[in-house]
Amino acid sequence: MVPGEAWRDVVSGTTRTAVWGCIAALVMAACSAFEIAQIDSLVVQANEFEEVGASVRIVQTQRLVDGAACAAIGAQSALDAGALREEPAKTVAAVLPSSPMVTYSITAGFLALVPVRSDTGGTGVFVSADVAEALSVGAGDTFQSAAGQVLVRGVFDWPTDGRRRGFGYAVLAPVTAEGAFDECWARLTPAGEDLSGLLTATLLPHDLEAHKSVVFSQLNTTLGERFDGAGRFAERPSRWAWLVALAGCAILGFASVRSRKLELASDLHVGVGRLALIGLMALESGWWAAVSLALAGVASAIVMGLGSGLAVGATATATILVLGVGLIGVLAGTVVGATSVREAALFRYLKFRQ
Repeated sequence: MVPGEAWRDVVSGTTRTAVWGCIAALVMAACSAFEIAQIDSLVVQANEFEEVGASVRIVQTQRLVDGAACAAIGAQSALDAGALREEPAKTVAAVLPSSPMVTYSITAGFLALVPVRSDTGGTGVFVSADVAEALSVGAGDTFQSAAGQVLVRGVFDWPTDGRRRGFGYAVLAPVTAEGAFDECWARLTPAGEDLSGLLTATLLPHDLEAHKSVVFSQLNTTLGERFDGAGRFAERPSRWAWLVALAGCAILGFASVRSRKLELASDLHVGVGRLALIGLMALESGWWAAVSLALAGVASAIVMGLGSGLAVGATATATILVLGVGLIGVLAGTVVGATSVREAALFRYLKFRQ
């Protein structure tokens, strides 16, 4: 009986499904979209922080970095690290003798910290994109230098985005990790923890005077020293979106029932049981709540599609939470509203009806 009555009310328009469903959909979609936009923005910012090299920390001191110790850091989970030293002799291409290239010896782990464009593997050197263009070479090609033929293993980019200069026109020559180097670079993903302790551990024993020459730096400082992703996520303005959706939809559920209080009080007066009335209202509200859920879901999917696509899992989870509590809010508000209607107030409802 109750399901049939609920369906008749829906079909006849008594429940105002379109009105309440659209309003609820707007509330849920707005909360969901706000949360999606906030999370996506944080992920984009974190990704940019990584891409420009802002998360790379460096310890510099001439020939006092233990290459093997630096390489050992990179063997740890979530850490990339590599050592580097500038060679006294620059690479001079036969076709461009007036434009010598700064040459760095690097350990294998260093390549994870450089935006490598192409890599054939095996032996050979890496040249910057500017060098590759100037010499008209690519990965797998060779060029003649003052010291003989040089095999190009790969090409790396060095954007002018604020990162340290000196690598835009350079050659990187992979070597074994044994021996002393000038620098150790390290990156923790995700960024956040201070790496100065680990970097200090890569230094060879040295006297007090040499200790004064040790410099700690950041590869790119344009986006600030640190990116506290966890902290920003915890403090994001949209963190209460689910609560707003819950409260807003609960109010709508309550209002949808209270707008029919005269009708419901009359039903109680003619003998309709309280539980049957609550069940009837829950079914009717559940119908327009389902409609709003579908509309809000489509809207949320569109917003996600317009985003970066870097945080699909996180934004999908947030969306499910917002829409889920929105549905719960509608049903909870409906039950409270149906419970609040009193048969004894029938004549008062009648007197003050609009």
